[in-house]
Amino acid sequence: MALPLLTKHLVETKLTAYGERKIPPHARDQVRLGFVIEGNKVTLNEERVPFREPGTWIAIPIAQLRFEPDTAMWSLHASKLKQGKGWLPYPVKPNKDIDKLIDALDTDKSGIFWG
Repeated sequence: MALPLLTKHLVETKLTAYGERKIPPHARDQVRLGFVIEGNKVTLNEERVPFREPGTWIAIPIAQLRFEPDTAMWSLHASKLKQGKGWLPYPVKPNKDIDKLIDALDTDKSGIFWG
């Protein structure tokens, strides 16, 4: 199921602003934050230019925000990239306010997202 149109627009606005806050302007030619919306899942990616392939960008999945349409709640998941493919639920309560999950992503003390 796709995100409701207004919810999708809100997510796009908030994650674009988050990426602009997180990555300083002087580094954006080397690293950036992007996201992909597929159905009710939003995957946040760290995008980098590989050393041996200038001019191309690769996406490394960092986090996934999942929307449950029946409850209008968001949950946060961390990439299992180090252990293989898939996602691990992040220990923060699902919330209707996506800002709460973005804050948890940003202040993560475990290092699972940015460590």
